[in-house]
Amino acid sequence: MPLSCTQAQQKLQALKMLKISFDLSVAKFAASGKKEDADHATQIKEIFDETAKELKESLKHFISDEKALSEIQKLLDIGADKGFVATGLAGLDSPEAWAMRERLLKEAKVNKDCVAIGLAGLDSPEAWTMRERLLKEEADEGSVARGLAG
Repeated sequence: MPLSCTQAQQKLQALKMLKISFDLSVAKFAASGKKEDADHATQIKEIFDETAKELKESLKHFISDEKALSEIQKLLDIGADKGFVATGLAGLDSPEAWAMRERLLKEAKVNKDCVAIGLAGLDSPEAWTMRERLLKEEADEGSVARGLAG
């Protein structure tokens, strides 16, 4: 299954943290003077580097949350349909995206079904709380179900 942008970013960040720890281990192995330890560590480092390269490459195919939100705001400013905007927030899990959802619900009185559909791709506690809230506020169950797409 393809990674979402957020998943790829999280995996890359975890890989970077692992690499720091690994680099320390490589230095320790190299200092041990045992050739087989150093060779093994070098092989694993190459795997790490290749995986990081693949993740970085996959991130090139995604729009960043910041850029998406900036473009969405521009569209709102020129009068874009707020329901489409709410739907277009799918996959965006930043504090700014949540603030925009709240503004759309409170200030723009956007259709709750559009917000529910726009939760697609999100598995955060905030997303589940929002789904429950929308159901309580009588959003269509079918729209909430559509917003469960991964």
